[in-house]
Amino acid sequence: VESIGEKATVFIKQNSDIKIRNNQGNHFNLMLNTTPVWEFDFDIGAAEFDFDLSNHKLSRLDIDGGAASIDLRIGSLHPLTEVGIDAGASSIEIRVPSTSGCRILGTTVLSSRSFEGFDKIDKGHYETPGYGDATQKINIRVDAAVSSFTVIRED
Repeated sequence: VESIGEKATVFIKQNSDIKIRNNQGNHFNLMLNTTPVWEFDFDIGAAEFDFDLSNHKLSRLDIDGGAASIDLRIGSLHPLTEVGIDAGASSIEIRVPSTSGCRILGTTVLSSRSFEGFDKIDKGHYETPGYGDATQKINIRVDAAVSSFTVIRED
């Protein structure tokens, strides 16, 4: 842990000497305080990544993943949330509130994508109707290859 003023940085790293018993994999549960504004930077390899941040103030989330299953739920408690995902051979599903304006920018090579409720603005650029006037916005930047990428708007 590194602390500077009101900011703290926590580093969590899996050591190479951790043994996987009976091919069950390693599990990591993280409980977070809902008061601070959070910024995350995750480097994940071949992993299942399931994160529900709908009850947290999230300003930034960056995920660098390999062959991963990424399932995110983002809330509307912060005025602007920036999400960046770089992945290969992955399944990516992001759930965002239907009340938030959402923009998707990125490149998806040899990938399937589903953005129901979004308007295509340009190649690789999608927005929800009324994005410019929304008081809470979620910007998603994705660079993915051979992946399935879905963004779901939910109540």
